Amino acid sequence: MTVFDDTVDVEYSRFCLQDMERMDSALSLRPLQDDDWLIVGGPGGVLFRSAGSDHNPPVRLELWAVRPEPPETRWRESAEAVFTTKGTELRLWSVTAALGERTLVLPGPGEYHVEAFVRGEADPDEEPEDEEWLVRIWPA
Repeated sequence: MTVFDDTVDVEYSRFCLQDMERMDSALSLRPLQDDDWLIVGGPGGVLFRSAGSDHNPPVRLELWAVRPEPPETRWRESAEAVFTTKGTELRLWSVTAALGERTLVLPGPGEYHVEAFVRGEADPDEEPEDEEWLVRIWPA
């Protein structure tokens, strides 16, 4: 298992995990429903929706060889998706293309599962000061 901690610039309540090959943009992914979604996976990576519109939450990224057991700690919300990459490097990416500091190296291009967990306050009238994310990835 590969694990690292990073932060991401959330802008307009969005951020993504982007395939650095950049043949497809995770920012162009669209949810099936516009009002109630947490993540959307597809060509190029994963699009995430945050409870806040402009902040910098911590994100723990984990790469597993197989689907992991559920986390031991409690999370406010979780969701799963599938995404595809043409490259082997993923980075956190903001709406305006600010990159996270770390690169997650995949075993190869292809299809992957992602499960995202988020915790912290979800008050729509305030920026979440305690929002944090756990993002787990494994091959499909």
